[in-house]
Order: sequence, then C-alpha cells, then structure tokens
Amino acid sequence: LLALLGELEIDEKTIVFFVGDNGSSFNPNSEIGRLFDYLDASGLAENTVVVLTGDHGEEFDEHGGTHHGKTLYTESVGVPIIIHVPGLPSGVRQEPVGHLDFMPTVLDLMGVHEQEWPRLYGRNLLPLLMGKAWDEANFVYAMNTTKRRFDRLDLAIYQPPYALIRRSQKKSYEYYNLTDDYLQQRDLYDPDDPGLAVLRELLEQAAYALGEETARRPEAGAPDKAKAAAKTKAAAKTKL
Repeated sequence: LLALLGELEIDEKTIVFFVGDNGSSFNPNSEIGRLFDYLDASGLAENTVVVLTGDHGEEFDEHGGTHHGKTLYTESVGVPIIIHVPGLPSGVRQEPVGHLDFMPTVLDLMGVHEQEWPRLYGRNLLPLLMGKAWDEANFVYAMNTTKRRFDRLDLAIYQPPYALIRRSQKKSYEYYNLTDDYLQQRDLYDPDDPGLAVLRELLEQAAYALGEETARRPEAGAPDKAKAAAKTKAAAKTKL
C-alpha cells in the first residue's frame, strides 16, 4: 500500500483521510476468523458454503478522486470474490464475474434447479468453480449513475485484459489494456479502431435497455450477435 501511495504521490492529508475513514475495514478480518472457527467447532464447516466479497473498491486519487462510487475504474469496481464450497478443489479463476452471479450459483448449490428460479440475470458459477469448461460470455458490465436516475449514466465493460468505459455526460469513451496499465492511466481509445466495435455496441445496447434517452436503439438481433462476437473475440485471444 505504501509503495502504491508513493507511486501516486498522495499527500499526507489524503492518507490520514483513508486511515480514519477505513480503519473499520481491518476489523472484519478477525470476525471472519471467528466465523470459520465456529463452523469448525460446530461441525458445520463441511456443509456450509461461504461467499466473501465487497460491495465496492476505494479510490486513492488514481483519477483525481477519493472515497468510492464516482467512477468505473478498477479501483472502484474491482473487488475480491472468494467462494468456499466443501469438497471442491481450491484455486484461482481468471474469468470476470460479478455480484449478479452469486444468486444462481448459491441456488444451484442448495439444490434449487434452474427451471425453478425466478428471472435472474446472473450466471451460474458452479461449473467454473468445479474447473469445468464455462460457456459464458467472457465479460462483465459495471454501471454508475446519480441519485436522480440516469441524470448521468456511465457504463463500462470489462473483458480482460481490456476495459471500455462509456461516459454519458462527455459522450466519450475510454479504453485500457489492464495488463500493461492496471491503474488505467493511459487511455488507448481510437474511434477508428474496428476491434472496439463489438464492445462499443454492447455498451450502447446496455444504455438503451437501461433507458438512457441518448442511447442508440439496437437493431433486431444485435444483442445476440454482439455477445456472440465478443465470445468469439475472447476465444481467439485465448488461443493466441
């Protein structure tokens, strides 16, 4: 953390703000330990699924701001997701997933079959947790809006190692390669780059579906075509 603060040239006032505002974040570590101790002592550990995550990240002046909920950069939307399922092997998965994926996953683990689910937008992560092939689109969305709904609607799509951000007020895009620039300091967006057409179309579709008046109405069949193209593009990058 200190190395990161030094790299970003954060002043003493900002450091004091974060220590004071987020000191409570250290407390959950011990509480999580108490939870696991209880599960072990009570004999429930072998029959309990545990999901650990966060609702948001935190800004450390990477893009001129502090706190959270103001941007769609990795420092705000990137959070750890740890899912412990008794009997499943441990490991690290690189596929992008989101909070919407928790409910379908937990329902499946509880024995509630897919046909019994209400209308859910998330994806079942169980095949991914089991190390099986996961035939899902290799990207996730992020959204940020004001309290006055859609007064400002910013959207982002993360398809590692790339991220495309759509800024509604500025009517502009930002594009980043997270492998070389995880802190998203070098905007690579080129409106003439044909490789960005698929991701840009997906963001336009999402904006239209969410009710943004300036969003372009997608053509018939465009959502499925764009998602299929994104999956094909991701597969091609994986093979390379």
